Amino acid sequence: MLKALRTNTAFFQREAARRIKMKYAARIKFLPDESFDEGAHIEKLLSDPKVKQDLNGAGE
Repeated sequence: MLKALRTNTAFFQREAARRIKMKYAARIKFLPDESFDEGAHIEKLLSDPKVKQDLNGAGE
């Protein structure tokens, strides 16, 4: 998917400029979204029994 977006970047830039009625559009750069990987890593850390024990005792 990312490869297809990067391959067609020029088209997206032209189309964005045309639709907002500008002669030029800002450069578009497609990057992978790594937030899901980071979220999964944090979720894994928080589900660790030692961490859960600390979190459950935090309100005392």
